[in-house]
Amino acid sequence: MFSYNEYFKARLDGLRERGSYRYFLELDKAAARFPVFEFNDADGNRCTAVNWCSNDYLCMSTEEEVISRMNLTAAHSGTGSGGTRNISGTTTYHRDLEKTLASWHGKPSALLFNGAYAANLAALQTIGRQIPDLVFFSDERNHASMIEGMRSAGNCKRIFQHNDMGSLEELLQMEPLERPKLIAFESVYSMSGSVAPVKEIIQLAKKYNALTYVDEVHGVGLYGQTGGGILERENLQKDVDILNGTLSKAVGVYGGYICGSADVIDFIRSFAGGFIFTTSLPPAVCSAAQKSITLIQEDQARRACFHRNVQLLRHALEAAAV
Repeated sequence: MFSYNEYFKARLDGLRERGSYRYFLELDKAAARFPVFEFNDADGNRCTAVNWCSNDYLCMSTEEEVISRMNLTAAHSGTGSGGTRNISGTTTYHRDLEKTLASWHGKPSALLFNGAYAANLAALQTIGRQIPDLVFFSDERNHASMIEGMRSAGNCKRIFQHNDMGSLEELLQMEPLERPKLIAFESVYSMSGSVAPVKEIIQLAKKYNALTYVDEVHGVGLYGQTGGGILERENLQKDVDILNGTLSKAVGVYGGYICGSADVIDFIRSFAGGFIFTTSLPPAVCSAAQKSITLIQEDQARRACFHRNVQLLRHALEAAAV
């Protein structure tokens, strides 16, 4: 007889032996002290440390105006939305935030998800399943959510070398011009910090009649005149077909979204099971994100300070390495 518990235990033991087992550090995050936090070590001693791995890039999760907006909306609307978007989970806060996101990224329409991972998974899966003959062209360093979305769709997928336009074009040339195609890539790659040659990818997409799908989660809030991301900085927002973003990093709240044409967003809204059958974001979260985005758009000093700090740290690390 198959022993389920023995199987699970053996697999977990394998992770421990390889040093890949994941341990959680339980920390006490306090807005007044961020990015400093406290935690108990293995001996139970209270320790203090600086969080160097947070994705709260602009510290918006501790911004008083954002916290206040969340509290006020929760007091008015409650702590949850009370349903999926198709039943009772769509509020004025969802609508207003989607309008703001669409405008921020220079697109006609936007759609909220409960995370950028969920947005990538649902959007790519839906497009692939609804266009069975479509071929995915994926950068080899794409995020796991994009990889899983394409894999679960079951379509043909071709992987091009990271940011290598020769590799991408060689693969595109292998398919008939009339065959549906989608090029999936990130604007900023989280593990390496490399930036995609977005303009060149768009040019190839137009040449070979392919859709473009870009993950901007590490660009949103940090680049561009109003923080719209790498695409805003390069003035290419209108040239990419579908954009994925997050509310959980630079915006400092929670959730994810996609932006695109009215038809493509309505298409995903209407066919994506990962959207249709999921309770929507709490109104207070939407309201806080709306406030955070407004502050980010209006205050360029936040981004300037962030990039100064990045340069200071980079120069210090380079000097120490020498």
